[in-house]
Amino acid sequence: MNIVLTWLKKPAVYVSLIILLLVGWGIAVLNRPEEPNIVTVFAERTDIEQIVSVTGSVKAASSANLAFEKSGRVNHIYIKVGSLVRAGEVLVTLNNTDLVAQLNQANASTKAAEAKLEQLKAGGSPESIAVAKVELQNAKDTLRDAKKTAFDTFNETITTIDNAIRNNADGFFSNPESSSLDFNLTVTSSLETTLENQRIGMQTVLNENAIILFDETADFSTLLSKAKDNLNQVKMFLDNLASAVNTLVANAGLSQTTIDAYKLTVSTARSNIDTQTAAVTTDEKSIRSAWATVTLEESQLILAESPARPEEIKAQEAAVEQAEANSANILAQLSKTVLRSPISGVVTQKEIEIGEIASPNSIVVSVISADKFEIEADISEADIAKVQLDNTAEITLDAFTEDQKWTGKVIRINPAEKIISGVVYYETAITFNKLDPKIASGMTANVDILTASKENVLSVPQRAVIQKNGNKIIRVLVNGEVKEQEVQIGLRGSDGEIEVISGLKEGDEVITFIEKSD
Repeated sequence: MNIVLTWLKKPAVYVSLIILLLVGWGIAVLNRPEEPNIVTVFAERTDIEQIVSVTGSVKAASSANLAFEKSGRVNHIYIKVGSLVRAGEVLVTLNNTDLVAQLNQANASTKAAEAKLEQLKAGGSPESIAVAKVELQNAKDTLRDAKKTAFDTFNETITTIDNAIRNNADGFFSNPESSSLDFNLTVTSSLETTLENQRIGMQTVLNENAIILFDETADFSTLLSKAKDNLNQVKMFLDNLASAVNTLVANAGLSQTTIDAYKLTVSTARSNIDTQTAAVTTDEKSIRSAWATVTLEESQLILAESPARPEEIKAQEAAVEQAEANSANILAQLSKTVLRSPISGVVTQKEIEIGEIASPNSIVVSVISADKFEIEADISEADIAKVQLDNTAEITLDAFTEDQKWTGKVIRINPAEKIISGVVYYETAITFNKLDPKIASGMTANVDILTASKENVLSVPQRAVIQKNGNKIIRVLVNGEVKEQEVQIGLRGSDGEIEVISGLKEGDEVITFIEKSD
């Protein structure tokens, strides 16, 4: 006993005991099982919003690339790049003077056809009959004058032919009026034979001219036709005679002066024949025209004196419709020479100058709307099912600070997919609710689309919901114990909250995280 008491009185002993106690306590603490680390929240009622966030680009709500349908030379340009234009305003025009003239003529024809239709419906008045008679008499007078002119022309033709043969051509022949005539100039035997045979034929022409009796009652069509035939025969004869004279070469027995005189004689005869042929042709046309006018005026007089028949009125109504259709067609062609803006906006492109030729379907002017913009954004297939037309949106633009916000709505969802880097997207358009002059095409826009929302619903963090055996499970802490409850969930909020429809009540302590000890 004394030995123990003596040992306890030493200080080192106390220190050793304390160390042994501490070591024992530490070993006990380290070997004790740790409690799991549990994070909880209380189920509460909140407002939940489902938002799809996308980035897009501001574009004009409407735009137009304008081109002419037909080619033509530009004669007026009324705008420049940056010009403000109204819908329907003229931007560029092509030269259209020919179409304007055609339209004026077509409109005049329409008015004439309408007037004639009204006249038919009204029937012939004494005044119209009297006018028709005067017009017919004038036409007959014109025909009589044409016949008299033709009669004089035919007599001149006889004189011209007679002069060309007897006074000009016969100087180159011996005994020209007989069948044993000879050509006096030295030419090829074939040409000489041709000329002698043609001169004999000319005698028939001269004899016909001498025996035909002319009067104003003659058949002038036959008369003029015969005159043209005779003139053509004489012309061929003189053409060959000219060929013969042109082959002559001056020599000791034939001077150049004589050759030149021969050429002048033949040339004068040919010229006179050509002039007379033209006169006969003119008279022939004049008589045909005069006859046609007489026939027309006779019909007009008959029409004026007779009541209009139903079929005549229908025919004239058809003529009016045809004339109107012609005018409308030309007007349509005329409209294609004028380029108008289909929208109100700003000119962004002008690709032509005055005097240049516009090619069909080549862009000349581009216009974008200045009073309305929209945002084009690509939404992934994972989110597109949430988005619907008229969903509201909150918009910020990179060009401005984040506190500057605009509101808008979804106006268009393209049903066709777009593949970007192997991912499926759908092009969606969002419009601004209000016009802001600060907004410009091309700006980058950040859009939060509110696709769904609920107010005052029971919610928990989405991480609190787990899958177990195909069911949705939430773990609840009750009196320190963890219990699992099957729940029905609803709307998922973009802030990480999720609606709990059933299986949970407000105030329940919901476990969101459990970290188990090793």
